[in-house]
Amino acid sequence: MIEKIDRFQVVRDDLIPGGTKRKALERWLPSMHADSFIYAGSVFGWGAPALSDACATLKLNCIIMMSRSEYEPEWLAKMKETPTTKLVFVKPMPVEFMKDMAADKYP
Repeated sequence: MIEKIDRFQVVRDDLIPGGTKRKALERWLPSMHADSFIYAGSVFGWGAPALSDACATLKLNCIIMMSRSEYEPEWLAKMKETPTTKLVFVKPMPVEFMKDMAADKYP
């Protein structure tokens, strides 16, 4: 999105749900020739909502595997209602362990 501030045209990807990551994923995911994707991470950061939004736009499925947390970011409620996104919460652990768990559970 472009916003005019004084005499400048400012690109505001922060106003687009999922931001720059989403825009990149929307271009890259189709080249993977798959119909579903898995993300392993935490509620901190924007990788999970970017993938969820991109997959919803492209009509692809995604599984978001996240460590449980008392913190619930604003984007989590929207992901819970996104039909192409399946949320899987696991006990807190390093992302590397979650990636291994996802690979075992969703080959």
